[in-house]
Amino acid sequence: MDRDQVAMQHIINTDKLYSVDNVPKNIIPTNNILYNKNSESNLDGLYDLALIMVPSWGIFFPPYNLAKLTGHLRANNFNVYVNDINIKAYHLLKNTNNSDAFDGDKYWKWQDEKLFYNLLFSDLENLFETEAEIIAKLKTDVIGFTMYQTNKTSVKWFVNYLKFHCPEKIINIGGPEIYYRIPDFGDYIFKGEGEESLASFLVSKPKKPEKQIQIGQWFTKKQNLDLNKVGWPDYSDYDFSLYSHANGISSEVSRGCVAKCSFCTETHFWKYRYRSPYDIVKEIEVQKKLYNLKRVWFVDSLVNGNIKQLEEFSEIMSSKNLDIAWNGYARCNDRMDRDYFQKLVDSGCDGLSFGVESGSDKILEVMNKKIEVKYVLDNIKNAATVKSPKGKQINVHINWIVGYPKEEKIDQLQSLALLYNIRKYADGISPGATAGQSPGAYLGDNPEDYNISKNVRLYNDWADKDFIVTKPHRLVRLICTVTLLDIMQKYLPQNKLKNYQHRQELDTKWNLNYDNFINKEFLNINKSLDLNFLNQGTLTNKDFNWNNTITNEWLTFFYFLHLLFDNYEFTYKMSEQEILEAFGYFIAVPYQMDIKVTNSKNKLKIDISHSLNSKADNIQTKFYPTDKNNYNIFNTNNTYEFEFN
Repeated sequence: MDRDQVAMQHIINTDKLYSVDNVPKNIIPTNNILYNKNSESNLDGLYDLALIMVPSWGIFFPPYNLAKLTGHLRANNFNVYVNDINIKAYHLLKNTNNSDAFDGDKYWKWQDEKLFYNLLFSDLENLFETEAEIIAKLKTDVIGFTMYQTNKTSVKWFVNYLKFHCPEKIINIGGPEIYYRIPDFGDYIFKGEGEESLASFLVSKPKKPEKQIQIGQWFTKKQNLDLNKVGWPDYSDYDFSLYSHANGISSEVSRGCVAKCSFCTETHFWKYRYRSPYDIVKEIEVQKKLYNLKRVWFVDSLVNGNIKQLEEFSEIMSSKNLDIAWNGYARCNDRMDRDYFQKLVDSGCDGLSFGVESGSDKILEVMNKKIEVKYVLDNIKNAATVKSPKGKQINVHINWIVGYPKEEKIDQLQSLALLYNIRKYADGISPGATAGQSPGAYLGDNPEDYNISKNVRLYNDWADKDFIVTKPHRLVRLICTVTLLDIMQKYLPQNKLKNYQHRQELDTKWNLNYDNFINKEFLNINKSLDLNFLNQGTLTNKDFNWNNTITNEWLTFFYFLHLLFDNYEFTYKMSEQEILEAFGYFIAVPYQMDIKVTNSKNKLKIDISHSLNSKADNIQTKFYPTDKNNYNIFNTNNTYEFEFN
């Protein structure tokens, strides 16, 4: 869901276009909020299949997944009904206390079933029942849902409704969420690519099964679906004015990924293949005529999986002079020099989102990124500084992972330094939700290779065997990271780097005063840096000092601020509830802090009062999964003083 919001700000600022968010409300008929272009007028039609998108998912463009399946099925003479309930939910919630529900950092409101019903469902119930009744009355035997982590609770609600009101209907479920866990609802589960398997399914005249049946498969070397022969997405079902961008569509350059990053599951979804550059450009030409197209967002894992193919695409786009802006996701690659980025920007590229993840070469190796920090810097600088003949530039965004297994304090400092070093070049960053452990990824399937305990889970999340990169530690590292980004945005001259997941709840919780910004052009954190000043906790069979190791997180951050500012004073105070509300239950833990820091020349004094608790009312706030009572893990008030050379 955050992927849509990653580039939203840049694109909306760049493309001053007609959309539901920048025109008077009375221009768009209110009934569009409840019914899309086809749902009301075509209810009496006969359909081979109904495809439904329920919240929460992206609202920037019409949903690519439904449009792609629809285009391919219609090209093969199937009659398809489409209903994007997701966009209707977005507009409905905009006028409620849940107006922020579609913000990327509020995914937890949808993902946790208990929170969904406690926080959101009362605002959505009438819409859900209205739309479910429409779907139940459709003249079709087959209804299909795409399922993600952020809409699985909504999918389950609709499936249960249809199972009760029209039990004869066949329910199909596909999408990436079933890669992680097969739901216990739905008649047919579609794994992997759906175009051909769904078409074959419909040809077979399926019947309602007694038990759930799985169709298709994930990654296989024999995967031979030719992307150049798959139907183009059909966007004729959608009222574009309801989406944040009214003149853009999604498309894809490729499927799969050439990388094997240890945290990622997408590389296992399907074999890497790429489309012919001529097929991509032809699709853009046709869609431009149909929808007054101004922008294409390539939503595949990476647009530069095949360096030569992307270069050829750029050359064709430039020769056609289509005047179409495009953006996509990319990985850093030492073969992309300034001339290469020049070809991209000349072809209309004005946005690239790089999977950078860390500023530590050691952690990049643990992640299996196959890239070094020096090439990351080169890519970001070159991408950010090339210009097209019309003066357009590439907006550079980076994705980030805080608190990766085996991440030590030196790695944390190097990562903060990279953020500082790209401040004049990169436009935005998504700091993420800290390192997750997904089944299907190397990190999830081989935890002991990453020093992750197979037996201990704290706050319903993974814990390293040394207990120094646990969920509480990751939370504090994320707080430090996003606070540094806010400090840079507020105080550093020529800083371009914005936090696209800015948490406004933090804005009034910290304060910084300083005499002088040191203004070094480049910060180099050598891996041999002496960090003996850290008050390391001691792990024994009987005791572990949680206060010390959590304090270390703050000491590391304040040492970094010491490198940026002369004679600074810094305060930070947040209650347990404020942290939980700002970061959500999947990131936050019951932690609170009240901190005052004074830096004078090379002396650093830190007064820190903080506590960590276990709360038994939610699995995410329980220290151990078996906890039945609330209790305190530590509650301390200490002063630390250091002097640096």
